[in-house]
Amino acid sequence: MSGGDSFFGATLGLLDAVVAFDAAYCYVVDRDLTSRPVRLFNLDPSSTADYVDGFDALDPFHPRRTAACSAAVVTRHDVDVPEDVSHAYAEGFLRPLGVGPEVEVLVRRHGHLAAGLSLLRRRGGDEFSPAEVRLLGSVQPYVEYAFTAAAGVDDPGPEPPDALTDRQRQVAGLVGAGCSNKRIARQLGIAVPTVKSHLASISRVLGVSSRTEMVARLFVHPPPHPFD
Repeated sequence: MSGGDSFFGATLGLLDAVVAFDAAYCYVVDRDLTSRPVRLFNLDPSSTADYVDGFDALDPFHPRRTAACSAAVVTRHDVDVPEDVSHAYAEGFLRPLGVGPEVEVLVRRHGHLAAGLSLLRRRGGDEFSPAEVRLLGSVQPYVEYAFTAAAGVDDPGPEPPDALTDRQRQVAGLVGAGCSNKRIARQLGIAVPTVKSHLASISRVLGVSSRTEMVARLFVHPPPHPFD
């Protein structure tokens, strides 16, 4: 078992001992508050591409919304999202996955949102109760400590690799989420040839010759990270 799998498995084991859940979604948060999925439990892997293809804008728990929350464990009652947006997200994204009730366990480093764990229950299941949220809150510091310890450094460090531009990192992140060139173009509002140009530049910087190598370089063997 890799370090990332070990960390994720141990974290889920700890949380599962506290509250019951049926699926989980683990992600890291970049400096621009975009999220990058890195581990899924009992969820269709193709859901990550659907998420970045438009549902991220509807997500009540997107880092853009939760970064300002003072709570370490966040429920839908802690975020200010219009009801129609929440409904569209639940029906369009969560329902096809067979899940519904959700709670978010946030991880911060030096006061900044660094990662999160979405815990979900089957559609039609009970919402996470206030008592369960309090229980999750009681173990969240251990999750946060483990995250920091697993990272092996005392500060967030540079986003790998430094030579990539912000746009190139966005493109690379969408490649890592399994998006096609057409999906990347739609998501970023650019032309497909522009996507291809960015991919060519990224490949030159990284010294890789395929998307598989690119993903491996950026997301499988990047600088130390507890989830990767």
